[in-house]
Amino acid sequence: TAPVNTAFPVPLQAKVTNAAGSPVSGASVTFVAPPSGASGTFNGTATVVTDTSGIATAPGFTANGTAGSYSVLATTTGAPS
Repeated sequence: TAPVNTAFPVPLQAKVTNAAGSPVSGASVTFVAPPSGASGTFNGTATVVTDTSGIATAPGFTANGTAGSYSVLATTTGAPS
């Protein structure tokens, strides 16, 4: 969590695994924040590539001026297996 108009102290992350539960490296992951209401903005492109552990780390994220809870979606398509 972060107060309004404040950067989150820890980068947002998502883990990509294959059907067997093994991490997938080199997968493209896009982070998407809500377009309105309580939300925030990324400090850079929100599409990143997973590391060797299957972890995608988003660029810095700053909450906007609207208080409230929200979710940031992380998606990947066609991840290598």
